[in-house]
Amino acid sequence: MTTKTITITEDAYTSITSLKSEEESFSNLFIRLAREKSGAEKYLGILKGDVHRARIKTERIREDISRDFKKRENVLFRHQRSA
Repeated sequence: MTTKTITITEDAYTSITSLKSEEESFSNLFIRLAREKSGAEKYLGILKGDVHRARIKTERIREDISRDFKKRENVLFRHQRSA
C-alpha cells in the first residue's frame, strides 16, 4: 500500500486526535470522516410534507432575518457613517 506524508499544525493534530478512537489508525479515521455525510446531507429527506412550502417558508425566514440585521446594523453603526 502506498503511503503519503502530510504536515498539519499542532492545533489540527489535537483536533483530529480527539476524533480518533484508541484502536483506530489515522488512515482509517480519515477514510471514516471522508465517508460520513456532511451536516446538511444528514438531514436531507427527513422533512415530511410539502417541500415547496418548506422552501418558501425558509426563504421568508431568511429575508426576515436579513431585514432585521440591516435595521440593527443601521442603529448600531449610523454614527460611524455620518462622521
